[in-house]
Amino acid sequence: MKVLIFSAFDPIPSDNISPIRYAHLAEEFLKNGHEVEYITSYFFHLKKTYRFAKEWSEEGTPHELKLTKIATPPYKKHVGLRRLYSHYILARNLKAYLRKISPADEPALIISAYPPIWANFYLAKWAKSKKIPYIVDVQDLWPFNFTQFLPVGNSLILSPLKKRFQYIISNALAIAPVSGDYLRYIPQKYLKKPNRVFRLGIECELFPEIKPKNGRNKNFELLYIGTGSTNKLLPKAISALSNQQGIRLHIIGLREYAYEIEKYLEEHNIKNIKITPWLNQQELKEEAVKYDAALLLVNPSSLIYFPNKAFAYFAAGLPVVSNIKGGELEEIIAENNFGITIKNNTEEDIRLAVNDLKQRKDIADRVRIQEFARKNFDSETIYREYYKWAMQVFNS
Repeated sequence: MKVLIFSAFDPIPSDNISPIRYAHLAEEFLKNGHEVEYITSYFFHLKKTYRFAKEWSEEGTPHELKLTKIATPPYKKHVGLRRLYSHYILARNLKAYLRKISPADEPALIISAYPPIWANFYLAKWAKSKKIPYIVDVQDLWPFNFTQFLPVGNSLILSPLKKRFQYIISNALAIAPVSGDYLRYIPQKYLKKPNRVFRLGIECELFPEIKPKNGRNKNFELLYIGTGSTNKLLPKAISALSNQQGIRLHIIGLREYAYEIEKYLEEHNIKNIKITPWLNQQELKEEAVKYDAALLLVNPSSLIYFPNKAFAYFAAGLPVVSNIKGGELEEIIAENNFGITIKNNTEEDIRLAVNDLKQRKDIADRVRIQEFARKNFDSETIYREYYKWAMQVFNS
């Protein structure tokens, strides 16, 4: 059958970034003999560049896959009016594209990555008008997490967007969130619909096996992966760990924000923190296994419950210092002794937690964490099960 998968933000193989979710899902449908149209944005969010490659991957585009890129204006900042404008144009152009699809080319099933809000709203309306079953895949809590960027008293701003979210959920055949914690934000009446959590997962086999370090390096090597410009805890972590004896922190993935941090480190003569603006995904996997632990710190007001970097850390066998409280990730960390969840978002809590993990430093413990990840967080297994579930929902 024909399946339409929409994702505005996720990488596809030709982006030279390992697929996170929807490319895995598309290829699982292809493996099982279905036709797939994968619709994405012409502008690639993660690199803030246009997608000039015409193919799905270096090997080309699979025979039964149609890759469609919707024209979208660029933006430079993760947060800002230009990004909102870009999303508006993406939604409008997607709406125009959907109207041109002939009845013979209409999909039998739609799976859509939410957010963005407006593109999903138009897609849900089109699916309803065509009576096409629609699975909404919730990967972020828009607009609930917008409060971190808005002034106090923003209910009037968010109310229309929350109504769009409810419309999308109300018209979906089923709901597939990346975290069970996201189900708390969905009205109870809609949870009568089929729903199942499929975590993001990661390609665990691409992470080298953990081996004892050579040499006499007695430093506690700490890793932080991810953005920094919107994470209010990263500056606190830098301040907490600056020139701490026996601790070295390597921050990877800040892109242009890296130069601002490097300037700060130089001005304050901080010697134990290193910055690498970017590594490709395979380099990052090979690098990650060299560390002793990792910082799993997110902006406290972001409503992020199970970020992608968590899977990378666990696949590299790294215990974590986390500030993500009150959900399944905190339970997993506590039940399996995968690190420490700090109670307060303070420099002192971060410093104490890092020093606690430093005392526990154990290669056997890291091997245990990596083995757990390979059994529970491997993307191949997750998306095989996702495909089976989607087909069961469709057939029922």
